[in-house]
Amino acid sequence: MNSESLRSKMHIQHSALSNMVSAGTIAVELSKETTPKIDEQFLSIAERVSAADGSLFSVIGKEALIGSMRPDGIKHNLTYLKPNPISDEEVRNVISLEDLMLGQQIPGLKDKFADYIDRHDIFSQLQPNKDKPGKKFLIVSNHLQLPDQGFTLGFFHKVARDQGIDRLENFSTAVIGRVIGYFQFGGLNVIDDVLRKVGSVLKTFPSGGSEALSTEQEKLMIFRGICNHHTKQAFHEIINSRQGQLIFMAPSGEQDKYSKENNVVTMSAFSKSTSQLMIDACNDGAIVMPVFVDYGADASIVEFIEPRQVKNMDDCREVGKEIARTGSIQRGIASVKFPDIKRFKVPIEYS
Repeated sequence: MNSESLRSKMHIQHSALSNMVSAGTIAVELSKETTPKIDEQFLSIAERVSAADGSLFSVIGKEALIGSMRPDGIKHNLTYLKPNPISDEEVRNVISLEDLMLGQQIPGLKDKFADYIDRHDIFSQLQPNKDKPGKKFLIVSNHLQLPDQGFTLGFFHKVARDQGIDRLENFSTAVIGRVIGYFQFGGLNVIDDVLRKVGSVLKTFPSGGSEALSTEQEKLMIFRGICNHHTKQAFHEIINSRQGQLIFMAPSGEQDKYSKENNVVTMSAFSKSTSQLMIDACNDGAIVMPVFVDYGADASIVEFIEPRQVKNMDDCREVGKEIARTGSIQRGIASVKFPDIKRFKVPIEYS
């Protein structure tokens, strides 16, 4: 082995050892309320995402990381956050954000949600009775944009209110990546001031999408493993509770990726760990409700797929493939109606 190869090997080994030491230090922070090393890494991820074209979000200021100013959304010793509105006005204000962003599309989209909800009698099954616990519904979708699950959750709220149900936040949980707590929408923290007004938040730390780690951020790997163990425990507690629940999730944990070279959007395969959560939930009686969503200020697509239960990894893969197939078909149909919207000419594939 020549001296250059030896130096290169030693450098790689030194970097790996350094990352392991740093990872251990970061993991220790998980038990604390302030987490400067973790914040440094997550702020870097958030800044990368917010700098992308068309981003709706800005990054919280560093002053929000200190003491009593720190949002619960980025207290990493907390994994499951319950709804926090103190008035109905707060809930209505958050739901109305959809009106600003989707405008005249709202009535048509709401009708589509209402038809699906009524056809499957979803709301009436959430409340437990003396004979059985409330039903758990997993609303699983693709993930073209960061706000997708928030839009879908908002439409469930709109339909509920039309039907005289005004406390749906107590029956709703969004499974959300931890980095989302570092974003603001206007002056609002996306987790504490937006999502928690309309539901609970279960934090996770996916391996890709907006939370993909750069080489410099690989020291978060141990932290990721610990976090996702806590997520799994909290998920099982939700599934085994008496109260019904609508659980909104993108099981790949990643944003769908557009390839300019192939002119296709790739929907990443559902992760093994999330697929296992879905399987375990269905074994306990939960129902998977797949949906393809493509929200935009110009035009939107929402297409629900028939509910089912999943029993193994092949079933989970089939759900993902069906969402992607549905997306391609619905985009093709929309491209005829909206020939000037370029994204509708791009098919969806499941990796």
